[in-house]
Amino acid sequence: AEIINENKSVELISHDGLRELKLGKFQGLNQDEIKKMYPEQYYNYWNKPEIYKPVGDGETIEELIERIDKAIMDIIEENTGKSILIVTHTMPIKALLCSLENIDISNFWMEPYIKQTSLTTIEFDDKIHKIVQCADISHHEYQVKEYNE
Repeated sequence: AEIINENKSVELISHDGLRELKLGKFQGLNQDEIKKMYPEQYYNYWNKPEIYKPVGDGETIEELIERIDKAIMDIIEENTGKSILIVTHTMPIKALLCSLENIDISNFWMEPYIKQTSLTTIEFDDKIHKIVQCADISHHEYQVKEYNE
């Protein structure tokens, strides 16, 4: 968010509700370590997110969706009539899409894949939403061309 705001004078506000999924005992481990130490949880995380139970003090995908939904509704209420930019991670964006589009948790990992620095634009009007763009990375191509020239 600070990099995006570098040449602007917009107030940055942190919202704890938009943080990444709390991974519990997975936190700090690489995928090979998780797969070896917690094979069932690892499998469920990627293949059956609806039954994934974190090891330790992590949160389920359902808990993530509930947290993100509440955070977004709070932000909308606090910023009625304003244009705002939210910077967050892949899983909170996926959780928001599941909530808004009534996507079942079992389909959490289905497309679209949210790549780093991708843009998702959602317009809200009195809690009715319209997804304008989702996981757009067209700006990546421009940056690659510019770098290679």
